[in-house]
Amino acid sequence: MNRTKKNFQLDLLLLVTFIAVTISSLVLDSHNPSFILWGIARSSWVLIHTVSALAMLAGTAIHLNWHFDWIKTVFKHSKRSVPARIRRNRTVNLWLFGLLAILEVSGLLIWPMAGNLAEGTTLADTILFGLAYHAWRSLHSWCAVLMFIFIIVHLGLHWNWICSIVRRFMSSDSDRKGLKIND
Repeated sequence: MNRTKKNFQLDLLLLVTFIAVTISSLVLDSHNPSFILWGIARSSWVLIHTVSALAMLAGTAIHLNWHFDWIKTVFKHSKRSVPARIRRNRTVNLWLFGLLAILEVSGLLIWPMAGNLAEGTTLADTILFGLAYHAWRSLHSWCAVLMFIFIIVHLGLHWNWICSIVRRFMSSDSDRKGLKIND
């Protein structure tokens, strides 16, 4: 399988995990523990959210690894020596990386906080690294909103590449180019 196809498939996996995390986060925002959507209980949505977020983290790590040479090249040059399009891309990617780091850390902190309370303790009483549970949850939620916005911007910056690859995969002569969809 060629590099472009592998990269596109990984990007699709990242998109699917992003959609799963986004949908499950909307369900989790309901504070009703008996909430059910599409026949799935809220507790199962927590699992979907967690597994999808961890899969997105793993996929992002692979994505960064595959593009590490590009990352080094883009960041070793000064801002002025890099075209504006690449500077915008670099800025968006830095935001995405920072937001993902905050989301993963805050998510990994609030998940056990909510599920492992000592007898007689409420979430409002739970403090970790100087922040209450609700502060961590608020940080997590707002970073998720920003992440959603920056992912949309990221997709927009790469839209021409996405359309070009989809056209190549869908074209009738894709077999000649070694880009068969059913490889």
